[in-house]
Formats: sequence, C-alpha cells, structure tokens
Amino acid sequence: MDFFTLLDSLDLHLNKELAANITTHPSASHHSYDRLEILGDAALRLLVVQRLYKENPTANSGILTKQGARIVNNKVLGFYGDHMNLDKIITVGENYERGIKDLADVVEAFFGGVYLHYGLIGTKKFLDAAWNDLHKIADEVFRHGDNPIGELQEIMQKVGFPLPTYEIVAKTGNEHLPTFNVKLTVDIAGEKLSVFSVGKNKKEANAMAAIDMLELLEENSLINT
Repeated sequence: MDFFTLLDSLDLHLNKELAANITTHPSASHHSYDRLEILGDAALRLLVVQRLYKENPTANSGILTKQGARIVNNKVLGFYGDHMNLDKIITVGENYERGIKDLADVVEAFFGGVYLHYGLIGTKKFLDAAWNDLHKIADEVFRHGDNPIGELQEIMQKVGFPLPTYEIVAKTGNEHLPTFNVKLTVDIAGEKLSVFSVGKNKKEANAMAAIDMLELLEENSLINT
C-alpha cells in the first residue's frame, strides 16, 4: 500500500497540485514540500501527544515528551515512509541522493497536506490509520531502550573504553525547522568508528546517531550490546 491508496481508503483526497508539491523535493523545484513539512510536523506532534495524553492518564510531562519523541523523529517516520513505498514517488533534483530524512520529510508533508484540506479531524483519521505501523517501527528503532545515548555511554563505560563523542558537522534548513547533522565517534580498543545522523534538534540527532552506533556495534559483534 502507498500513501495515496491509504488516503483514498479513508476518504481523504488531495488535489493534483498539492499532491505534486508533497512528493517534490526542494532540490527539484521551488514548488516542493518545504512549507507543508513544517505544517505537518506541528500537526503530527500535537495529535501524537494528544493521543498519548488520553491513553496514559497517569503519565507526567516528561514521559509524554519521551513517548512522543519515539514516534515523531526522522528515523521512525523515514522507515514508515519506506514501508509505504515513498521512495518510488519522490521527485528529486539531478544528482541528489535521497536519504531517510527525505522520506521522513515527505511523511510530514503528507500530514501537512491532509491538515490543510481536512483540519485536525481528517489528520487524526490519517494518524489513527498509521498508528500501529508507527508503533511497531518505533519499538524496533528503540529496541535498545528509550535512552540510546545513555545506553551507549553505559556500554562504553562497562567495557572500559572512552566515552562517545558527538560533533555537529552541519546545520542546514531554514531557521524555523533546521536540520542538525551529527558525527558520533567511539574508540573500540584503539579503533575509531564513526556514524553520521540527522535530527530536527541536537538531542534528536545525537539520539539517532547513538541508535545507529548501537546497531553497528551489534551487527559487527564488536561489543555485547
């Protein structure tokens, strides 16, 4: 199933111009998903926290924030976009290599487009249809726990290696919705390993990098995660 099929099944229909903008990367045209992504990000965060608030009546603000961040982040949304075959419908500029963040941006643009046409009621219907898949993906992404930065640090301390280092190598995007590019490096018995990740803020970028590093260490059996 793809996004348009899902929306049609929910009786949520987008006009051709809006649909074209949603699936066009800024590298390909000025008429892109850039503005819709910002709108969708705000609507999605509101509805996710609203749902968590109702489902977890005893959860404090810290827990609600953490649970919301498990859903609304580049990695989970990007994997959901891949699950929904977004890579087949995104138009990008020549020589541009799309990544997981681009898929996440388009997911948010879809939510922005639905919000623009149908308001919060229609957007909530869209989120409800995606909720189970988003949760399954989040459970897999955060299988090492909800605090990947702390988990990685604890592992490195346990085996006597230096603590991980995080470096912001670039900050791109507009002022209201920047993207932080982070380089995470660990020293495993004198061998330095690095991963790069992105996020909408430094905390998210660091967390996504920590997840990538935990996966790298696990896949290569370098340490017991």
